[in-house]
Amino acid sequence: MTLTLHSMPRITVRAVDYANPRDAAALLELLDSYAQDCAGGGKPLQALVKQGLVQVLHKRQP
Repeated sequence: MTLTLHSMPRITVRAVDYANPRDAAALLELLDSYAQDCAGGGKPLQALVKQGLVQVLHKRQP
């Protein structure tokens, strides 16, 4: 399979909207995937961490 510039999916980079449930879920999925990788420690995020992470990050937003 050959990919060309026109057949590649578009990627949009933007700041997370912590109040948006879809953004919050996507952020947790991304961070958990990183945590499970050997670069992130190789273990999934604990349930307690996942439960409050979005709210804590939202409070730290400038």
